[in-house]
Amino acid sequence: MAKAYTGERRGFGGPLSEKRAIRHDVAEAETRLHAVRTMVRDAAARIDRDEEARVQVATSETFAANTVQEIVDTALRLCGGNGIGKDLPIADFYESVRQFHVVDGADEVHRRVITRGAFEGAGEGDELANVTRHEE
Repeated sequence: MAKAYTGERRGFGGPLSEKRAIRHDVAEAETRLHAVRTMVRDAAARIDRDEEARVQVATSETFAANTVQEIVDTALRLCGGNGIGKDLPIADFYESVRQFHVVDGADEVHRRVITRGAFEGAGEGDELANVTRHEE
């Protein structure tokens, strides 16, 4: 909707969709959405193969919730007054997107799972073999 709106809405001598800042916002949103889709597909593929996927699921849920909230905020901003009006559903999306951080567990819980997985096995190899140690 925001892409269609900025393509139709004119300002500063042309369609808003031709303005660099708006194009950068859309590029960032598209990039982040691609990352979310890739993360979700990876987690789903692991689950389909009966592999452990707790970290991948937690990472996907946290990143997706934050991404959706940021992109809805961007869409609302790009549509200006129409973004908060009732002609478009963006204001409704904005109102309900906060739930994404709670429905499948709080971000803090997911981050604990992510961190536990990140530190699992850390220091068991020889990654630090050449590091100078200092006594306290």
